[in-house]
Amino acid sequence: MELDRNDMLEFMKLFAFVLFVLVIVLVLIGLPIYVGYRQGCKQFAEFNPELDVKWGLWTGCLVRTPQGIYVPKDDYSYIFGNMDVQVRD
Repeated sequence: MELDRNDMLEFMKLFAFVLFVLVIVLVLIGLPIYVGYRQGCKQFAEFNPELDVKWGLWTGCLVRTPQGIYVPKDDYSYIFGNMDVQVRD
């Protein structure tokens, strides 16, 4: 079975359409989620200035433990308590 020029052209059109839809979905859904998580990490760092907090594209929000290991912010909060709650007297 051999593809002729028209079949290959149709395949490339379909591939371009699927790629276009994927990019649109990433921009409309992925970008706002990314911005929200990054803002949450920045807010956590502002509430806890004594902690070493860093953001990575693939790792998310990481907090350095007293042992020197970086763990995700949610794991740190689970182990050491919810640090982003401010208590006022």
